[in-house]
Amino acid sequence: MPGKQADITNFFKPKSGGDVTSKSASNVASENQSPNKKTTPVNKRKAEDDPDSVVESRTDSCLSPAEKKRMTDNKQAAKIKLLNKQFGGALHQSIGSTWFSALEEEFSKPYFATLNEFLVKERASSTKIFPLPEDVWSWTHHFPIEETKVVILGQDPYHGPKQAHGLCFSVQKGVAVPPSLVNMYKELESDIEGFQRPSHGYLLGWAQQGVLLLNACLTVRQAQANSHKDRVS
Repeated sequence: MPGKQADITNFFKPKSGGDVTSKSASNVASENQSPNKKTTPVNKRKAEDDPDSVVESRTDSCLSPAEKKRMTDNKQAAKIKLLNKQFGGALHQSIGSTWFSALEEEFSKPYFATLNEFLVKERASSTKIFPLPEDVWSWTHHFPIEETKVVILGQDPYHGPKQAHGLCFSVQKGVAVPPSLVNMYKELESDIEGFQRPSHGYLLGWAQQGVLLLNACLTVRQAQANSHKDRVS
């Protein structure tokens, strides 16, 4: 990464603050409304069932930029929630908002419905599937898509218990560093003067600095590498 090579150990120090995730649906703020302005209450049930039918409480000309953004975020959150109900296996409502916007068209294609059906059956079977549903899209949590600086592409998630958490090559703290990540550390030691190998394999610090840690396949069966490869071909 430009300007960061000499200080790459900082990648292993997660930044303070929460992850950048999609926001939950909520009512649109109504502060600073004039008593003479007519408003139309939002029907929450209708918003969940059909996000595109949400009626704005005021015209765009009366809304501040912040209010417009909140309305857009709320509408998108309702849409994600609806799709999560439809695709309970392949799509989780925790997907990052900017990544959802970029990928939304894909979720309406036949292959995604086929993939979802496969994952629903897989998770209903006796075989464990990694990572957990809420972690499958964690690579979208830590920065908006336009701030991507580096892409690291892996094969598929680690298939051992408590290893995979949605970031390729990364394992949760307390889990032994896998051989593939050990090899990456060796390369960093040989290429970057002063690099010190960390004692763990938790790469959240990389992700929070714009490093996209993405697997070519997002899920896997326990102890069966590449078991979810080419499932929609």
